[in-house]
Amino acid sequence: MRSQLLARRWFQMGGAMSRVALPGTLIANRVALARVNKLPEPAGGLPRYGVRLGKKVLRRASSLVALAPLAWAIWVVANIINEV
Repeated sequence: MRSQLLARRWFQMGGAMSRVALPGTLIANRVALARVNKLPEPAGGLPRYGVRLGKKVLRRASSLVALAPLAWAIWVVANIINEV
């Protein structure tokens, strides 16, 4: 009986502690984000050239390879749902 009471108190206290720690974590993350946003734009490696960003990820041919397993997974889930 006593070990159950101690375990219950421990988890209740963890819930209360997380309620106290959550606002502090959110504030710390906002401060870190503000510091990151203050950084200047990245400069290119060569002195005369700026940053070349290239194509967006979804417009590259190699990203189509990742869509095949995704399409297969959607097909499997759809078949499982339809058979149930």
